[in-house]
Amino acid sequence: MSKYRRVLLKMSGEALSGDGKTISPAVLERMSGAVKKAHDDGVELALVIGGGNIFRGVARALRHLEKGRVVIFAAGTGNPYFTTDTAASLRAMEIGAEVILKATKVDGIYDKDPVKHADARRYRTVSFKDAIEKQLRVMDATAFSLCRENNMPIILFSMNEADSFERVLAGEDVGTRVGNEDSEWA
Repeated sequence: MSKYRRVLLKMSGEALSGDGKTISPAVLERMSGAVKKAHDDGVELALVIGGGNIFRGVARALRHLEKGRVVIFAAGTGNPYFTTDTAASLRAMEIGAEVILKATKVDGIYDKDPVKHADARRYRTVSFKDAIEKQLRVMDATAFSLCRENNMPIILFSMNEADSFERVLAGEDVGTRVGNEDSEWA
């Protein structure tokens, strides 16, 4: 009989490892049995299995990228309080991206909503600090902060303009560039 009705069990990847490189079948069997018994006893269980040094999903993504394949990260982070902007920021850093390219319905970041205000001015460049302080809500503050701390530049551009993605990739001055104050935009 369990003292708890609902638990989250976080199993470290390192603990599941027998030799530090692969998952130990004996440890996995033991823990699987314990999880099954708890479930049979009526405990509501959620599991988080750590990757430790055994497995990192990003390592698989990197291998696919290195083989010339397109990798699609789906479903954000899987956490309810994190946007897909934050997920994109995390994944960009994990795979060692040079920049985040954010394709949107507008052609950049404006000082106010360009749909509602004819006098809205588009920023060519903006610092993370200014984007956060001025509450330029094209990405959530968590994503901006994460990018700022890791010096991950962002280029926001319109996906509705012909060839805009290709132009951004070519290095043309398209959309709005967001970076740290000392970012260099060659």
